[in-house]
Amino acid sequence: MKHYMPQISWHDRSAILSVDFQLDQTKLDSNRYKLVTSSVAREVRVWEFGFDTDEKVEPGAKPALAVDFVANLIAHQFAVNVVRFSPSGLKLASGDSDGLICIWHVNHSSAPDIFANEDMPPNKENWMVAKRLFGHVKEVCDLCWSPDGSLIASVSVDKSLIIYNAETGKNLRILKDYKQFPNGVCWDPRGKYVVTMSTDREMHIVNASSQKFARLRRVTKAELPQLPICNAEAGTFKLFHDDQLMTFVRSADFSADGELLIVPSGLLEFDDEAISVSYVFLRGNLECPVAVLPCSSPTYVARCCPVLFDLRKDDEDENFLQLPHRVVFALLTKDSVLLYDSQHALPFAFVDSIHYSNLTDIAWSPDGRVLLVSSTDGYCSFIRFDPNELGQRAVKIATPPPSPLPLPSKTPNRPRVTPKPINTPDGLKSSSKSAAKVAESGATPPTANVTTPKTRTLLRFLKKPTDSPLERSKLKEAESAVVGESPAASSADPKSSVDSTPPVIASEAAEKQPRRVQLISLVPASANPVVVTRKTDDQH
Repeated sequence: MKHYMPQISWHDRSAILSVDFQLDQTKLDSNRYKLVTSSVAREVRVWEFGFDTDEKVEPGAKPALAVDFVANLIAHQFAVNVVRFSPSGLKLASGDSDGLICIWHVNHSSAPDIFANEDMPPNKENWMVAKRLFGHVKEVCDLCWSPDGSLIASVSVDKSLIIYNAETGKNLRILKDYKQFPNGVCWDPRGKYVVTMSTDREMHIVNASSQKFARLRRVTKAELPQLPICNAEAGTFKLFHDDQLMTFVRSADFSADGELLIVPSGLLEFDDEAISVSYVFLRGNLECPVAVLPCSSPTYVARCCPVLFDLRKDDEDENFLQLPHRVVFALLTKDSVLLYDSQHALPFAFVDSIHYSNLTDIAWSPDGRVLLVSSTDGYCSFIRFDPNELGQRAVKIATPPPSPLPLPSKTPNRPRVTPKPINTPDGLKSSSKSAAKVAESGATPPTANVTTPKTRTLLRFLKKPTDSPLERSKLKEAESAVVGESPAASSADPKSSVDSTPPVIASEAAEKQPRRVQLISLVPASANPVVVTRKTDDQH
């Protein structure tokens, strides 16, 4: 393992906030890499670097590193917090402190503008903005691409997670029910989950296999056994740091095979003591960690190596996470880098005191031989591993079984009760049949109880008056006809058949009654109003 820190001006010595590698190595030579950096200087810059081949290096000497400038991307008006290459390497996305996300691509139809910035070398590639994604109203903390490069997930200080269509720029889903703002997001390499971390001590698991992107779980506590790192007994513990952890991002990451989820920013509190930890979750159980990794200081970024390695033969008896291969991952603190693998419980490497200021981001090269570290002091460090130093690259990787999809607990649906129809033709027929049966039996039919709901609105003043006895009796006959009975039915001979005369509807009976028209004339306030009442027919 060798450390490099080239003394170049990456962003005019401004703080570097994010770094990333182009994952598709086929577009470059085997010994060269392409990377992208962003800073508080509102710029995104693309670089290429490479090491001298082994033929040019003397035995025992360190290969020389050469970094070349490629392009300076200018479109943001605020500090660029995060930048990520797409899985194909043909596009990259950048998010700034104003909530804007830009998707860039190389325009091969036109030559690059060599006079874009007089203080910079001419651009070798013409990167242009393909889409501008709007949706966030505050700082974009983190973003990631879907495995196929068609979608982008981003989180912001405005307490929201937004899923974008990278081709059209349309917002597909917005989740806003966070207690505190989320500041980390990662996409499952199998395309099933999106995991976010937030400052409210929660980790959210979102279902990415459906277009609804429904939230599946909120992980904040877990049942842990007695741990050797502390004297606390087994019990339920809160897992993560609260908003007192002074870090802008909390970024978890999946392993290349999707079997492990490495989660930083853990905290175990017991009695009067607290220990900063990181967690390892298995894909089959994303609610309780399978391993707890203690750290001397809080971790806030986890990055898994994109290459899987064979198990070390000298330690075949030890397989910490019981995987058929080794997963190598790095954890970042504010001043150090810890390197772990899935075969051992302890870190196999520790890198410290490589920068004068706080570290901000880390990224693995596509071949797994270079680890890039950025810092707020304006410099980047390269940690390069010799061939086979991390192990033999795994050629045959066993296909893991499909993992269960955690579903939210739901209360059983109650059976829906369909109300029976009232005053329908079927109801009238059934009531007529029942009345006929009662008439044949000779019993006295029950009196129908018709209740009128109380009306407490202004509509009650529009009802037709029924002051006269004649009107009240006719209205009562009409109501009895509606329910299938008549006042004469009870007094008639029980053996007589039911009257076949069609019932009279109440509205028709009311229309045949004379209506009253009140004419009110407006007179001065000193005089008494005169009310003239007269009867009129329907024809007038």
